[in-house]
Amino acid sequence: TLIALACLLTLAAQAAERNIDRYPEKPIRFIVPFPPGALNDYLGRLLATKFTENWNKQMVVDNRAGGSTIIGTEMAAKAAPDGYTLLLCSVALAVNQTLFPKLPYNTDKDLAFVSMVAATPYLVVVQPSLPVKSLQDLVALAKAKPGSLNYATANAFARLAGELFNSAAGLKTANVPYQGPVMATTDLLAGRVQYMVEAPAVFRQEIQLGKLRALAVADTRRYAQLPQLPTTAEAGLPGFEVRTWFGVTAPAATPAAVIAAWNSEINQILTMKDVRESLALQGLESAGTTPQQFADFARDERAEFLRSARDDLRTGNGEAVAELTLAAARSGYLADTVADPENRLMWGY
Repeated sequence: TLIALACLLTLAAQAAERNIDRYPEKPIRFIVPFPPGALNDYLGRLLATKFTENWNKQMVVDNRAGGSTIIGTEMAAKAAPDGYTLLLCSVALAVNQTLFPKLPYNTDKDLAFVSMVAATPYLVVVQPSLPVKSLQDLVALAKAKPGSLNYATANAFARLAGELFNSAAGLKTANVPYQGPVMATTDLLAGRVQYMVEAPAVFRQEIQLGKLRALAVADTRRYAQLPQLPTTAEAGLPGFEVRTWFGVTAPAATPAAVIAAWNSEINQILTMKDVRESLALQGLESAGTTPQQFADFARDERAEFLRSARDDLRTGNGEAVAELTLAAARSGYLADTVADPENRLMWGY
């Protein structure tokens, strides 16, 4: 059956190559492995709207949330490589390769990289009643009062980001998981949790209104929308840098001409004034690339996450990061995906 499937996929790719001059001839499926209403979904629908307008062919957003994006990614990886299926991927594509050794697809062999689309750094944000004014204040307080602070997360990557922060700062604070960013932010505002390490879009308005206090941006350069905010290096914590990113991939063996056409279209869309303004409102920065640049970047990200986990195992710092990796390696992931599609067993969600 695997040979038959491979033959069918090859025939689909060959048919698409022959018909490239007429492409696209039918609606395009855009798999978004996130729930409706999420930041990722907003980005997917923004792109789909522009694709539909520019190419005069409908692009249908297909939300396939669950399993830390693995469910939707598997569907895209196993789809026919005829140019009519695309995937909106995220940093989870690299993270999952680090945490889950038994993925139902091979990222390097089963997906073709089209272009990065957008990126945003993470912020370290606290509840204003917490007696800290800087990142070093937060670290000092956590060390002076072990067990008194905890942080909220609403997704797997935020959990990893929180533990990487603990590792960099030498802290052992507890994670409190939530099923969505709204609930996490609500409890942060109420003081039931003390801080979060998350993307700006999650609490941009609360920061602007002074209801939450941002301490630093986890990046090598300052965040354009909060230029007064220091980087983590400037705030005394060099080496802690976390960015989330989004891009577009297609099934492997999708014709090169189709990949090139999509790459050109995405990069053209990202130059549009209204698109850049829409991205900025969500705290995102446009980040178009060539297919090769995107593939290289994703591989570098995976290597960096693996290096961090191995360093934690060797040094004993940030034990939770290593524990997350080891737990995934011990249990595998496929069984949990079937019995627990939202991956709550693995991540506590």
